[in-house]
Amino acid sequence: LLGSSRIQELLYAMQDEAYDYDALIDEYIEKDLALFKRLNLDKKEIHCILAAGEMIPETYYHIKETKKDFEGFLPDKIFTKKKMLKLMGNIHAQSLLPTLLLMRKITQLTDCQNVLLSPINLCDGLAADYAERKLRLSCGHDFTEDILSASRNVAQKYEVDLNHIDTVQTLALQIFDRIKKIHGLEKRERLLLQLGVILHSCGAYINALHARECSYHILLSTEIIGISHKERLIVANMIRYNDESFPSFEELDGDFSREEYITIVKLNAILKIANVLDKSNRQKIKNVGVSERNGILTITADTMADITLEKGLFLHKADVFEEVFGIRPVLKQKRTGKRG
Repeated sequence: LLGSSRIQELLYAMQDEAYDYDALIDEYIEKDLALFKRLNLDKKEIHCILAAGEMIPETYYHIKETKKDFEGFLPDKIFTKKKMLKLMGNIHAQSLLPTLLLMRKITQLTDCQNVLLSPINLCDGLAADYAERKLRLSCGHDFTEDILSASRNVAQKYEVDLNHIDTVQTLALQIFDRIKKIHGLEKRERLLLQLGVILHSCGAYINALHARECSYHILLSTEIIGISHKERLIVANMIRYNDESFPSFEELDGDFSREEYITIVKLNAILKIANVLDKSNRQKIKNVGVSERNGILTITADTMADITLEKGLFLHKADVFEEVFGIRPVLKQKRTGKRG
């Protein structure tokens, strides 16, 4: 974890002994940022960097608007502790120095030419969250795409098959939307289902034999901006039991209410059915029709491919689905397209 306060806390005691304090900070942050870039930004082009916090107004005052001005404010011979003290006083200098060095190092590593500065801080975020939850005030921005984009970035980090993910997501959402009157879930649960689909196979990167368990722990250890900790637990448990029987309410890890437990079970049942339709990861079933009548959910796959594997595995998942929703899913094949 890198930040101006953290850096200041760790290195402040060394400043009197250090011949070049800004070089000391630069040395400290370089390794962690280089590792972060290698793990998260490899082969990615960064177009924009957003910096936020209470020190931003003063940061903007000193670096102005261009990268040239930014670099000009931070040359090794000029950017000294004495100069910082003269410019803004001891307290502000202690906070701003790590901030500027951190921003400079990030721009150097990413070669990004566009830096956006915002004075929004943690208190603003808490106030906005309170207003949305308690006062029913909306910020006017739908964060759904931001959340999905963040989850796809996590999936790419663990080298998941994105074609498989896209296929399963399409199938899962078709099933979810078709039986909406039966499951009674809302838009937010639909989003959690999408997250479960996107992240369900991340664990194979670590251990293919225990992929679901690894996916569960990856999700527990990964913050996704836009969803709560409880929602993350819901998605993690939905993924964890994708290939096995779901535990009883008493056996499930986590502090869930019975209503939350039922939600996880429903999402898990939909994920199981959708995932098994592309079990070979070959996208043999791309176009499906979903209809529900007289307690039967008919999934019609329009494909010329051999889907014997999918049909065989579908039967077991159908039992789970029927137990959860009270309707029997049936897989039918319609051969009108080209052979896959």
